[in-house]
Amino acid sequence: MIFVGLAGILAVLDWYAIAKEKTRLGYFTKPGVMLALLIYMWTTVNAPFVGGDEAGLLNWIFWGAAFSLAGDVFLMLPKERFVGGLIAFLFGHIAYAIGFDGIATLTYAFWPSRIIAFLLVIVAVRVYLTLARSLAASERNQYQIPVALYTIAITVMVYSALTRILDRNWYFVWSYAVAGGALLFYFSDVMLAWNRFVRPLENGRLKVRIAYHLGQIAIVVGATMHFSQYI
Repeated sequence: MIFVGLAGILAVLDWYAIAKEKTRLGYFTKPGVMLALLIYMWTTVNAPFVGGDEAGLLNWIFWGAAFSLAGDVFLMLPKERFVGGLIAFLFGHIAYAIGFDGIATLTYAFWPSRIIAFLLVIVAVRVYLTLARSLAASERNQYQIPVALYTIAITVMVYSALTRILDRNWYFVWSYAVAGGALLFYFSDVMLAWNRFVRPLENGRLKVRIAYHLGQIAIVVGATMHFSQYI
């Protein structure tokens, strides 16, 4: 867990860098958080992970974190590559969703899982329509389709994570960790999009980064601890 602690320290330093506008420090701390989490996974379970279906699922979580690192780098470049970051995080959400194995039907939790899906769709549609109106008003319609695809991907990821709470194969601590982490990741992205396309939020960048880091740490630790018992 040393590297989880390191990720936490780097996250706090990154929040400080944002609050105090320490750009150079941010170039080190922002990617450092995800890099530390990737090393944590690698050293905890000795990646590449082998040993059956669970190992394959953990590999997807690893790739989800790796794509997130790539997205962080795209968004921190001196000349920001927003679309590149969007694509990287989109693939990250897809990888996380596969890793959580949440698309598989839980026959004993059919209705609870459908209720979760229904609520998430309502939220996703409302968020997207608000963003779409703002994009149209600001003549940035080129982002309409990418943002729509991203909204679908992150909604599926959150659904996959939340339904782990219903999965009898997941110990409740780790299922709640990945579910909470996914929700924080979702809130982070909604705040980021709102801050960029709708209207600026007070301390928006800092709030986005705090939710993002806490979410990623919870996802990676929860998934690693769950799958490590099978490998």
